[in-house]
Amino acid sequence: MPQLNGSPASQPSLDSADYNPIDHLNALFSHPSTLSSVSTTVAALRDYQDDIDEDIATLVAAQSASDAESVRKIQAAKAELADLFKKIDNVRERALQTEQTITEMTADIKRLDGTKRNLTLSMTALKRLQMLTTAYEQLRSLIKSRQYRECAQLLQAVIQLMAHFKSYRSIEQIATLSRNVADLQRELLEQICEDFEVTFAKGEVAQRKGLLAEACLVMDALGENARSRLITWYCNTQLREYRQVFRGNDEVHSLRKLGVNRSDNMTGWFVGQHLAEILLVQSHAEDLRHRACGAVSGALEGE
Repeated sequence: MPQLNGSPASQPSLDSADYNPIDHLNALFSHPSTLSSVSTTVAALRDYQDDIDEDIATLVAAQSASDAESVRKIQAAKAELADLFKKIDNVRERALQTEQTITEMTADIKRLDGTKRNLTLSMTALKRLQMLTTAYEQLRSLIKSRQYRECAQLLQAVIQLMAHFKSYRSIEQIATLSRNVADLQRELLEQICEDFEVTFAKGEVAQRKGLLAEACLVMDALGENARSRLITWYCNTQLREYRQVFRGNDEVHSLRKLGVNRSDNMTGWFVGQHLAEILLVQSHAEDLRHRACGAVSGALEGE
C-alpha cells in the first residue's frame, strides 16, 4: 500500500491480519490541519482499490486459464489412457488370433504328416501286393513245370510278403489271395509227396535224384510240418522190408533175403545234412526195440 500524506512506511499495512482502520485513520489525520487532505487520501485509496481489483481479476483469469489447462490435460490424459487400453485390447486380440492361427497350422501340419504317413504305407502296401501277385502267378507256373529250385526261392518270398497282409485279411481281395496262396502251398506239398512216392515206387531215385533234392528245398520253405511229413514217409518206406522180416517165425530165412544196400537215401537233401538218415536210424532203433520186447514177451509166454 502506498504512503498517504507523507505517512511513514511503518504505518499498519492493509495486508496485515491485525489491521485496524480506526488506528490507521487516527494516524493519517492526527491533527485538524490534516483534514484538508481527505479528498486526496480518498482518491489514493480508490486508486489502490482499483489496482487491487485489477490484480484480483488478473489472478482470477490466470487461475481460470490454469484450471482450463489442467482440465484439458486431464482430458488429454484420459483420452491417451483410453487409447492405450484400446491398443492393449488390440494386442491381446491379435495375440489370441495368432495363437489360434498357430494352433490351426500345427493341426494342419499334423494332419498332413498323418496323410503322408498313410500315403507312404499305402504305396508300400500296394507295391508289396503287386510283388505278391506277380510272385504268386510265377509260382503257379513254376509248380506246373516242376522247377522246384526256383519254386523254393519264390515260395519264401511269397510267404514273407503274405505275412505283411495279415492285418488286411478283412479285405475281400486280400482274403481271396491269402486262400489262393494257402491252396497253392497245399497243392505243392501234395505234388512233391506224389513225386517222391511215384519215384520210389518205380525205382527211379537215381535218375530223378536232382529233382527230388530240389523238391526238398521246397519242403524246407513250406515249413516243419511239410518236412516232417516227407521224412516220416521216407522212414516208413525204408523200414517196410525190416518190419516184414519180424512179422513171421522165419526171421533168419528172411534176413538172408534182405538186401542191405540202399542207394535211395536222402542224405544231405534237406537243409540239415544227414537229417533224414539220422531220423531213419532213430525210427529203426525204436521199431526194433518194440519188436524185441514183443519177441521176448512171446518167448516167456511159450515157456
